[in-house]
Amino acid sequence: MSFIVSHDGYIRCSYSTLVEAGLTHLISGLSGNFIPQSLATSSTEITGYTEWTDSVCQMVSIGWDWEMVGVDKAPYLLRIGVPHSNVMLQTAGETDLSLDGNAAELARFVDGLDWQSQVLQYLTIRYS
Repeated sequence: MSFIVSHDGYIRCSYSTLVEAGLTHLISGLSGNFIPQSLATSSTEITGYTEWTDSVCQMVSIGWDWEMVGVDKAPYLLRIGVPHSNVMLQTAGETDLSLDGNAAELARFVDGLDWQSQVLQYLTIRYS
């Protein structure tokens, strides 16, 4: 499977093609200048970003912001806002989704990933 960048910078594909390609973690970080001593014990609001790429040719870029919340005294990350991406999802008839429809489908895709544990592990190492 390979992706082609269109004249407008988008990579066009179906939702199923995106799922099939899979994503790998590229980078994550904390927003602003706040770097807690311990990500697990801070009571301050912590937000950040994460960026992922496809595991095939590393042309796809999907990133989103997140917020750290406490769940049963453990840190948990929630996506906030819509993902930003160079992917334009298409219907079975190869018609682009609307911008709102594309954002909603990318959000659904991201919410179906198990990304939180990888990002938390990466942040713990990066900010230790």
